[in-house]
Formats: sequence, C-alpha cells, structure tokens
Amino acid sequence: MEGFFFYMGAWCCWIAAAFFMKRQQNGRTALSACLLIAIIVSPYTISLGSLHISAAGAFILICCYAEAARITRLKAIYFFVSVFMIMLAYTSFQLFALFDPVWVVLKKEWMLAAIMFAMSAVLFTDCRKRIAAMLTGAIQGDFLFSMVLEKLSLAYEAWSFSFLDMAAISSCALLLWDGFVKLAAYLERQAANLEKEKQKIL
Repeated sequence: MEGFFFYMGAWCCWIAAAFFMKRQQNGRTALSACLLIAIIVSPYTISLGSLHISAAGAFILICCYAEAARITRLKAIYFFVSVFMIMLAYTSFQLFALFDPVWVVLKKEWMLAAIMFAMSAVLFTDCRKRIAAMLTGAIQGDFLFSMVLEKLSLAYEAWSFSFLDMAAISSCALLLWDGFVKLAAYLERQAANLEKEKQKIL
C-alpha cells in the first residue's frame, strides 16, 4: 500500500519527538508540528497548470528551506551544491528507470532510497543536515522529473505517496545510522573508561 512507510515513519518520529525528546531540546516543538501538519495535508494535491503536486511534499520542502536558511553563508553554499547533486542523481535515476527499466532489478523506491541515503551520508556528517539535504534534493528532483514528463505529455504526480515512502525510508535509515554511530562511540568511551579503571586497580 502506497503511503504505508510515510505514515508509519512520520507517526513514529512524531511520537518520539512529542514524548521522548526533552522539552528544552532545540526544535522539538517545530519538529512535532511539522510532522503532524505533513500527515494532515498528505491526502491533498495542488494543481499548477497541468502539473499536480502533493501538498505534503510542498510543505516538507518549505520546512527544508526554513532549515537551510539557518545555515551560515559558506556552509549554505556547500549545502545547496550538495542538494543540487542529490537532485540531479534523483532525476537521472528516474529517467534511466523510465527509458531503460531493465537494470532496475529491485523495487525502484528502495533503490532510490539507498542512493539518497548513501549520497547524504557521504556529503554530510550532521544528521539534521543529512535529512534536510536529502529531502530538499529529492523533492526538487521529483519536481524536475515531473516537468520533463509533462513536456512528453505523460501524466505524473510529483511527490506522490510512493515518493513519500521513499523519503521516509531514507530519513529513517539516516536516523538509525546516526543512532548506531552514537551508540558505537558511547560503547567505545565506556570500554576506554573501563580499561582505565582496570589499570588503576592494577
């Protein structure tokens, strides 16, 4: 069912933000509100002439732009160059899958999610920037792909539920990867402290 991963991921993240994040933690309220609004507007579409776009995708893009606006000037240049690369990768994959689908050996959404995950993980170290850049690049890439198809007189809804599923899978994978890295660093510190305690005893 299209939209399953989006709804499941959004609800899980909303529950985590609303009930498990500290109240004083930066961005907790904004994150909870953004996730809830994205869920509410997800069934609706917006018509721009012959183009049809998902309201949820448009709202998520606005949130990503708001996050990007907080980045300082030099880092912002790197951010938008990286977003441009992700956008081109997304659109190129979609075009190759359209005109030469033989090499798409797995489900397209999963392959796209893996590519988006890998690119954002390599380009950024901060999880928040990774997700913002991945979403911005993918959303812009899907819109560019829809414009190409519109020129070819092919119907395509930008930021549909299949796209939102892909974005949710990539975002959750980035969150899990960040959690794994932090857990590994924590265990390494604990092991180092334990080794120091052993040396003191000896």
